[in-house]
Formats: sequence, C-alpha cells, structure tokens
Amino acid sequence: MLLTVLLVLAPGPAWTSLNAQTGNEAPPVKISAAITGDTDTGGEDLSSLFLESLELELGLAGFTLEDSSLPDPDILIRGDYDIIGDSINFKLEAGVPGKNINLFSVEAREELRFALDSVLLGYARELTESISAFLDENPDFFAATVSPENLEEAVPAEGGPVEAERETEDTAAAKEQGTTPPEAEKAAVDVSEQAAKTKDFLFSADMGLFLAAGEAGRYMKTGFAPSFFGGYRFKPGLFCGLNLGAMFFQAEGFATEAQGFIVTSGPELRLKFDAGGPAVPGLRAAAGGALFVVTPEGGDSETKLVPSAEAGMTMDFALGKLVLTAAADIALFYENGALLYGFMPRIGINF
Repeated sequence: MLLTVLLVLAPGPAWTSLNAQTGNEAPPVKISAAITGDTDTGGEDLSSLFLESLELELGLAGFTLEDSSLPDPDILIRGDYDIIGDSINFKLEAGVPGKNINLFSVEAREELRFALDSVLLGYARELTESISAFLDENPDFFAATVSPENLEEAVPAEGGPVEAERETEDTAAAKEQGTTPPEAEKAAVDVSEQAAKTKDFLFSADMGLFLAAGEAGRYMKTGFAPSFFGGYRFKPGLFCGLNLGAMFFQAEGFATEAQGFIVTSGPELRLKFDAGGPAVPGLRAAAGGALFVVTPEGGDSETKLVPSAEAGMTMDFALGKLVLTAAADIALFYENGALLYGFMPRIGINF
C-alpha cells in the first residue's frame, strides 16, 4: 500500500494551547528532525522516506516539521538506520532538548519491500500520538519558556488567524473534494519510487556435509553436498523457488566399494522470521526427485530415480551487504520400500 491510501485527509489546525494568564494562544511548537543512515553498504539513502513520513503524519496532527538546521527546537526527532542485506535496522526517538524528557523511542527491523512506506508511516503515527499526548497533558509547557517578545510575534492580532493554521487553497480544495493534497501525492510518488528499488529475489549457494544415518549409515561414508537456490518473495519473509543439489559420497560393502553421486531437484519454500536483530532465523522445506548414480569398483554405473525431500532450520547473519547463512537439514530418500536419511549441516551465502 502506498502513502496515497492513507493521505485522503488534509492537515488539521496547528496545535496551540491557551495561556491561563493572558488568554492568548501559545506559539506553534517547533519540531525538528535529523535522520542519518549508513549507505556505504550499497543501499539506498532512505532518510527522505523517514522525513516524508514524519512530515505527513505530523501535518495531519496539525504540526509543522521544520528544517533540521532549526536552532533550539522545542522537540527534536532523531533517527538512525542501517541497511543490512534486504532488511533495515533503525532507531527513532523524540525528546525535549536540554530537559532529559523522552517522548518516544523505538528500535525495529523491517524488510525492504514495497510496503516499507506504510510501515514507516505507522511508526511516524505512533511518534506523533506521543507528542500530542504530552502536549495535551502539558499545554503550557513550551509557552512558559517563550520570551514576551517572541510570544508577541507569535500571537496574531485579535480575530486574526494563526499562520500555522492556514490551509493552502490546493489543500482546502482537496479536502472538500475528498482527494489527496498535491504535496502528499508528490511525496507518495517519491516514496513509491524508492520502495520499488528493493529486491524481491533471493539466490543462495552453500556447501554441506552429508552424514548418513540409520540403515544408510552402515555403508555410506560422509560426503559433500553443495546446493543452489533461487526464489521469489511472494510475501514478506516467504520465498518460493527451485532447489538444485548434489551429493558425493563413498559406499563400502562386504565385498566391494563404490562411488556414489546423487542429484536432487525440486520446489522449495523458505520462511524467514523477523527477530529484530542481526541474526534472522528461518525454516526451509524442499521436495522432488533424486537421481542416484552408483559406480562399483570394476563395474558399470547404475542409476535410479527415487522421491526425495529436505527440511531444516536456517540462520542468516548480515555482514554488510553480504549475508552469511547456516543451516541444519535432514535429507530423506524413499528407495525400494525403505526410508534412507541423513543429516546435513550447511554454510553458504545469500546474494
């Protein structure tokens, strides 16, 4: 969902409070924001998404987000983010400078996807609600710190509108017609363009050990098992794709030895959970067919196609732009009425 879905409302009147002693309205609260992020990893600069989300939500509540260079703001919003692989870790907080008053603070991890703009709007809305709640409980908090000269400049002549409460003609017309204000529509387009740059494909390559167990463990030695996966993100955290793997092993019988080679292929599902940290746990499951090729010493190769399946747990570790993945899988083969299986610890990379 894009910002336009949530921006059919025009900004309301700016927040003001009545001064109990003078009966006049206090000046608008000065709010400034500074967002910094690490783009050295090759990620997009998403600071504008944060600022536009804050500006829109604050505007709907009647506030105005000033330039980050604003000196001595009443409320300062700070944000910092890191792009790690296909996720973004960020911290967003708001407080009153110099007074050790924290109004809002959150640390989160979100996936880079088309809905990132609406996700950031949600956090911006919570921040705005925290500011509004504080000002409702302390209506004269900032008015008390304003000098008489500044107060006189901020308060309009009797019967005159406050500048911060004025609506532009375009915004007023949009409100009457129930359409999106032009400034909100432009911001939505900008956010959509940046969100569209996020990737929806996952590719990985890994190497593992095949540790045969049960009946197969009696004659199959430890083998090597490389695999490749390519998938598409159908929904946040869920990838569907194709797995291609191989296993190389040596088998020992009572009378002879043999070299074994197995090729596996089939559809695979990968599910990743949002753990809010640098390590992302997940699950994977694949099914399909396996082609066994066994070559005894001094004999001809024999081949056989059997059903196969794999399942296991994964853990992704973000190392800058590179994502290291580890897995613990079990592989199953159904051959001649018997279930052959083994365990496979794996390590690889996502790209």
